[in-house]
Amino acid sequence: MDTTTDTTVCTERRHSERVECKRPCKVLHPASMRYMAARTLDLSATGALLELSHHRPLTTGDRVDVLIDWDQRGVVARDTTVEATIVRLGTPEGLRQRVGVSFLTEQALPLAA
Repeated sequence: MDTTTDTTVCTERRHSERVECKRPCKVLHPASMRYMAARTLDLSATGALLELSHHRPLTTGDRVDVLIDWDQRGVVARDTTVEATIVRLGTPEGLRQRVGVSFLTEQALPLAA
């Protein structure tokens, strides 16, 4: 008789498919009025995984503005701002930290790399 029970449950919480897309970006934390250098790792219409260049004291639930440099010209236009909420904080690795964000409104993002 096998008494082993598999209690592992995988639940997909994302509302739309993520696509790998690495682009430079900035993250504005309105509560502290600080910008953080970052890059996107993947994107969807409803959220993104970002890698911050410096560990900052952020909290799940914080609202942030994400400004993506789609043209990779080094200048991020203010009209690229996407309002988001932090939904996941990765463990800092040196000066880097991965952050999952959920966009406040669904985006029609130019996902073509």
